[in-house]
Order: sequence, then C-alpha cells, then structure tokens
Amino acid sequence: YLDSELTPLLENKGLEVHEWSSLIVVMQDMIYSSGGLINFSNSDMREAVEHKYITTEKLVLLHQDLANYFARFELNDRKVDEYPYHLERAKSYASLQAFLVDVRAFDLMYPKHKWDLIGYWRTLEKETHVNVFEQYKIALHSTMISDLI
Repeated sequence: YLDSELTPLLENKGLEVHEWSSLIVVMQDMIYSSGGLINFSNSDMREAVEHKYITTEKLVLLHQDLANYFARFELNDRKVDEYPYHLERAKSYASLQAFLVDVRAFDLMYPKHKWDLIGYWRTLEKETHVNVFEQYKIALHSTMISDLI
C-alpha cells in the first residue's frame, strides 16, 4: 500500500514523491512497513516525534484526512480495516455510526473485526448516547423495506 496509498495522501498535502521517498530512504533503519502501515522501529523514537510534531488537534485532523481518503474506497476489506478506525479517532461519530449500521459493511466487518465493531459501538454509546440495538433495528427495517420496493 505504500506507493498506491501514501503517494496521493502526501501529494494532497503538497509533498512531492521525491521529497517523501528521500525521507523514507534516510529513515529506512528507523521505520518499517507491515500490512500497509508504516511504524517506527523504536517506540522511544515514535514518542519523541509525536511529542515534537503532533498535537492532539493535528492528530484529529490527520485521522480525518485518512477517513476522507478511505471514504472514497469501494466497500472492501481494506475499507473495513481502516475507515471506521480513522472515523473514531477523528471523532466523526455520525459518519462512524452510518458506516456501522450499513448491513453490507457489517457483513464484511463482523467475521474478522468483531471486537473492533464492539469497541466502536462502545465509543458511540459513550460519546453520543446512541442505542446500538435501536440503530440496527432501524437499519434492518430500512433494508427490508428497500428490498421490497
């Protein structure tokens, strides 16, 4: 995912490919990529970078940018992996709720990400006082009606 996903995200922020690829080369001993995620090899390094460059507000905005990026994906495993995570971190609770009650998203998410799904609903219950059962009941009712039409 490094080239196919990172390039448009960074270009959207005004960074050219040669700028960030040079940085990746210089930092190759300090970072690693696994499953499409780039991480620091050392937690102390990660914490130092976060402390120096990333405020809580910036982090929320970064997660919103990532959520917006994954929102454009067709519904697939990659979207199910990333989109709700970034919505939750961006505090985009209405969008998170809309995604979670989508029956097609639920079908993809539940087998592999059951505990994440439960965690997202707990966050929604805590932050918005939404009732999970009521939301699924409404979603299922709407789905059944649209299937009849």
